[in-house]
Amino acid sequence: MHRRVVQIAQLVTIAAGACSLGCPGSGDDDEGDGDSIGDAESDGDTGVPAALPAPQLLTPTDGASAVTTASELCWSAVDDPEGGEVGYRVWVDDVELANGKTGEYGFASTCTGVLQFVDERSYGWRVRAFDLAEPSRESVDSETWTFTTAWEQGAKDLFVDDFSEDNGWTVSGAALTGAWVRGTPEAVYDADSEVAQPGACFAGTGCFFTGHNPGGSIGEADVDGGVTVLTSPPFDPGDSTSVSVSLARFFYRSTFEVSGLSLEVALLVPPPEGEDGPPTVHVLERLDGGPLVVPEPANAWSAVAYSACGVELRPGTRLRISAGDLLVPEAAVVEAAIDEVRVEGYPDQDICAPGPGALCDPADPMPACGAELLCCAQGPVFTGVHRCEVPVPEIGDAPPDQPDGELTGALGCDAPDLTVIDDDLIVYTQNIFVQPDACTLYEGCVGGSGWRRLLVFDSHDHNVGGEPLHIGEVDYFVEGLGG
Repeated sequence: MHRRVVQIAQLVTIAAGACSLGCPGSGDDDEGDGDSIGDAESDGDTGVPAALPAPQLLTPTDGASAVTTASELCWSAVDDPEGGEVGYRVWVDDVELANGKTGEYGFASTCTGVLQFVDERSYGWRVRAFDLAEPSRESVDSETWTFTTAWEQGAKDLFVDDFSEDNGWTVSGAALTGAWVRGTPEAVYDADSEVAQPGACFAGTGCFFTGHNPGGSIGEADVDGGVTVLTSPPFDPGDSTSVSVSLARFFYRSTFEVSGLSLEVALLVPPPEGEDGPPTVHVLERLDGGPLVVPEPANAWSAVAYSACGVELRPGTRLRISAGDLLVPEAAVVEAAIDEVRVEGYPDQDICAPGPGALCDPADPMPACGAELLCCAQGPVFTGVHRCEVPVPEIGDAPPDQPDGELTGALGCDAPDLTVIDDDLIVYTQNIFVQPDACTLYEGCVGGSGWRRLLVFDSHDHNVGGEPLHIGEVDYFVEGLGG
């Protein structure tokens, strides 16, 4: 069996405040002035070895800004008074760095090698010396220095909110019931066991949804008699030439045959500076039950992304999300929820223009990607964003002899690609009881709670894509290709 195995060389990726290797609590991560065996001074009578001095940090300098994202951390060498060889443990944002190939902590030299940091992000780092022959004999930690990376390319976060705290969204509108609230929704099901309101947020414990319904009764506290409007705080597109909006949404409507039931996502752009007037509304998406569209159910959390094309970007722009039921109250049920909002700007790229990097629709990629590019999902965790990319070879059925060897498989997206090996499938049926808060329900694997009969299969899956597949936090690595 051929499989693609993760190969980590000297490049370590650091993102979201954490290094991809190592984790908080791996080894002793006390800061600064913590006691250690190395604090003791040399005493000829007791035989206690002399303490190791703390390293002195060198680069990046404390408080440095516009540091390149591909940088190494360096410090001064420490001389062991006992004449032993010295190693160095390094923490970035309280996460200890580990050697990617062996999973061992510590560096034998006075630089980490090149690390890949995230654009426009502040980091703190510190170093501790230890005796390679007796690792428990350590110095105290160095000072903690900070630095901030430069923005170099790609997207810049203009506004991000996971709704874990109140960041200044406003609620308005004339709806009689079902106004937007922040928190965790209560699960509601209709008479056909369809999910009318999710029992959890898309991620975490905070999201906006249309009214608490602790009793779980269909039609209680849903949107009735008008529109409820949720408006973000203002943000500044800055020097961006184009903007994208991504979010997770849920929308339930009890009927598809009449108009007046809708969920709308729009950008509100203020008038030019010095001019009065209402903002210009740019609708990014409208889910509508009207007769001019082919409606599809949207009552499951879905990650979606929009490109704001043809929009004159100005400071003070806001995002507006509206859920409406304009019918006679109680004639229909409308519920909605929003989570994980991210607005990104692109100073050096026009994502609305066809070509590499443009946002695309996987169901209709030709307008953005043409015949030469592929419409590829983005990110290790899919957030609804697809972009046009140049095809790259997959690993295929004949892997190279070396991990960095040339791939000769079919052209595809530059990403992992799991392929099911179907010659040894084990297929069976299974009865399971689905709880109202089960993942199988929220992810749309089943249509409702209670007893469900499932067709289940076990399979072997191979990664034939052009990139390794990273699953969770990996603390042990095998170099090369497995058999």
